[in-house]
Amino acid sequence: GRYWAGSEIIMGLSSGQSLTPGKMYYWSSLGQWAAADATTDGENLHAMCPDSPTDGSQMIFKGMVRANFTATGTIGEPLYLNDSGDLSLIPSTTSGAWVRIMGYLKSGAPDSYVYLDVSNDFYQNP
Repeated sequence: GRYWAGSEIIMGLSSGQSLTPGKMYYWSSLGQWAAADATTDGENLHAMCPDSPTDGSQMIFKGMVRANFTATGTIGEPLYLNDSGDLSLIPSTTSGAWVRIMGYLKSGAPDSYVYLDVSNDFYQNP
C-alpha cells in the first residue's frame, strides 16, 4: 500500500468505499472498485489501494509499492494475481482464470517491494 514519489495514481473514479491497503482491485461494470483475483474480469483496469486514502479516490497503477504479500522469489520475477487475489510468482492454471503480469518483484520477504506495472497483455485459461 505504500508507494514512492513518481508512482502513477488514478484519481477521481470512486470514493466512499472501504478498501484494503496493498491489495489489487479492478474497475467493475458497477462503476466502483472491486476486489481482483485471477478469476475476475482480467481485461479491466487494475490498481492497488494505497495506505491512505483507502476510499478508492486514489489508486496506484504504476510505480514502486510495498504490497501486502510475502514473496521469496528472485528479484525481477513477474508477479500475477492468484485465485485468492494475492500477488504470486506463479500464474493461475485454473480454467477460466485470467493470466496477467501485475508487476515485478523488487525485494522479497519480509518487505515485498514490487514495481507495479499492470500489463496490457493478458489471456484467459481455456
